[in-house]
Amino acid sequence: MNDTSLLPDDFLADARERRTNIAALLLFAIVLGSVAFWYTRTNVAWHEIRDRQEQVRQSFTSVAEQIRDMQEQETMRRDMVDKAQLALSLVDPVPRSILLAELVDRLPERVSLVDLELRSQQIKQPAPRDRAPSGDARSKAARGRGDAPPEPARPDPVRYAIDGTLTGIAPNDLDVSAYLQRLNDLDLLESVRLEVSEEKTIAGVPSRQFRIAIRIGPEADVRRSRSILQADSDKTDTRRDEPPMAPPARVFADHEEGL
Repeated sequence: MNDTSLLPDDFLADARERRTNIAALLLFAIVLGSVAFWYTRTNVAWHEIRDRQEQVRQSFTSVAEQIRDMQEQETMRRDMVDKAQLALSLVDPVPRSILLAELVDRLPERVSLVDLELRSQQIKQPAPRDRAPSGDARSKAARGRGDAPPEPARPDPVRYAIDGTLTGIAPNDLDVSAYLQRLNDLDLLESVRLEVSEEKTIAGVPSRQFRIAIRIGPEADVRRSRSILQADSDKTDTRRDEPPMAPPARVFADHEEGL
């Protein structure tokens, strides 16, 4: 098709160039606006992410402080429990006077004790199967990992078991059996065993000499003994049921006046 335009070619070329420049400027503005929009949106999103990270960090810091406080309280609690156990191991949970009183109170009427022997034996804690590394090895391993050195090992409380031997004299085996039954009722004793019961003549009277082995376990405690508490309660009830003592009679002289 022939070009019928009457405009000069230079003018048409300038017009096309102007339209091209305007289109390029429009496209550049659109691209620049899009870049600015997405940059602003991304920047806002990053601000929100940083705010959330700060909130999470503060939450972790608060939780870490709470965990540290709980660990310190747990350490203090363990120290107090260890000290209490050590203090209890130094106090005799079964005083000898109370034990002797209980052994004598349970004697039948015609049975008497001749000898009492008590022996204390320390109970050693069993060693764990998996042997832990030594302190130097644990310290080196902790330093290699950057951790704090482990806590020193806590001493175990000392525990004792008491073995005793009772030697006495009874008229017959029935009284010996009655004494054994009464000793079995005492919950302080872990075991009661008759070792010897033989006939023996004392001052011309045939009698039975016996020997009883007893054992007081490491968990025995007079403060938790139901037998002793029940016996004390029975004694209190007996005293309460007894009639009150009458007032002493007044004695007046015969020569007093006014009678």
